[in-house]
Amino acid sequence: MDQEDFCQALGLDPDAKYESTAESERLGSRLGRLAPVAADRAIVPQAFRVDLLSAVTFNVIMGNGDAHSKNYSLLLGRRGEVSLAPLPVAVEVSRSTVRSARGDRARSVRTARWCVRSRRVGATVRVR
Repeated sequence: MDQEDFCQALGLDPDAKYESTAESERLGSRLGRLAPVAADRAIVPQAFRVDLLSAVTFNVIMGNGDAHSKNYSLLLGRRGEVSLAPLPVAVEVSRSTVRSARGDRARSVRTARWCVRSRRVGATVRVR
């Protein structure tokens, strides 16, 4: 099984691991560009979308500001099927960081905003 990070999958230079605002405004977000294409090649497209959004959400909640395009990777199967590779970077946090991430950061990440982002990558959204 082969693996390629999101920079490779998008044909970007390895040094371009951080997405710029200008790139996002010009081309759309990397997540939004990659997710639909990769999900279409996944064995279970909806599961791929959920896995990807779960990984991104985890990094946001944990306050991992270094979750760039080289920290997310695709596993490529023999028949061309795609799945999300496990997150390679463990975020080391203290209890106070987790409390802060759950508090201030969690409040700033609104449910509606995540619903919009989820729909952009083709995920079905249910808010409870």
